[in-house]
Amino acid sequence: MTPTYHKRISSYHRPTEHNSLFVIRGGGGKKGAVAATVEEDESTTKEAGPIQLFVKTLKEARRHLMAAGVARCVSIFTMYPMDTIKTRMQMEQANALRLTGLYKGVAGSLFGQVPYG
Repeated sequence: MTPTYHKRISSYHRPTEHNSLFVIRGGGGKKGAVAATVEEDESTTKEAGPIQLFVKTLKEARRHLMAAGVARCVSIFTMYPMDTIKTRMQMEQANALRLTGLYKGVAGSLFGQVPYG
């Protein structure tokens, strides 16, 4: 079985030093082995380890991660007062609809939830 080379645009290529990223699957060698290269500039390439690939993926996904964090903040700030009032009503407190203290403790919720955006 010959190796299959996948480029990011799902076209099949034999690797050259001009390809920016490719993965080798199948074929000889160790079962499940994956090799990748990252282009440093137009003329040189180097072997990329899992940490370099992870960092590259984070850099490419930066806008999406920020958008997810902002969306999580908006949802927490919108729902937190409603959850506070709901909890007060379940505890049968007098004047459960009062507006004081609606956002008390929201910092802990933000700290715990925003990273999971």
